[in-house]
Amino acid sequence: MNRIVLFSLIISMAVFGCAKEKKKEPETAPPEKALATKLSDFERSSEIRTYDAENLWQYIDGAAEQFVGYGFEKLATAEYAEADTTLAVEVYFFSSVQGAFSIYSEYSDALSEFADLGAAGFISRGELFFYRDKYFVYLNCYGRDIPEKTLLRIGLAIDSLLIQTDHPTVSNTEFQS
Repeated sequence: MNRIVLFSLIISMAVFGCAKEKKKEPETAPPEKALATKLSDFERSSEIRTYDAENLWQYIDGAAEQFVGYGFEKLATAEYAEADTTLAVEVYFFSSVQGAFSIYSEYSDALSEFADLGAAGFISRGELFFYRDKYFVYLNCYGRDIPEKTLLRIGLAIDSLLIQTDHPTVSNTEFQS
């Protein structure tokens, strides 16, 4: 009888002890990682500013509640300059892919052209936005027309910096393509 109890105990421990461990989500990079010192020909001309759900309204008063409602966690933003052109770069991080996609969907415009960037993106007259995973990225040249190739090159650089979380040797000081 003791053998049966012992055998049952061993089997139970094997079954319950070897239960599948909960899968750990892949590590994600903080959004400021994408704000390199140089993106294409544009040099960062401001400090990186970060916002969370508590103070996002200081940056986008009026729209902050919508972002927070979609699971917004953090924003990193900086301005870049090249000659007389200023470019604002905003990298938003959400708690889920659905949150990033929801904000992306809000920005989608039928007049914009599809940009092959991230999971999906659009480009239109000095603006580029895309989402990938839990990130929503927005580039704005304040109504100035700059070549779409330039905006796409900068977007690709940002996208590359965000997805290289497993490569600690990648520096965020400079990224030129």
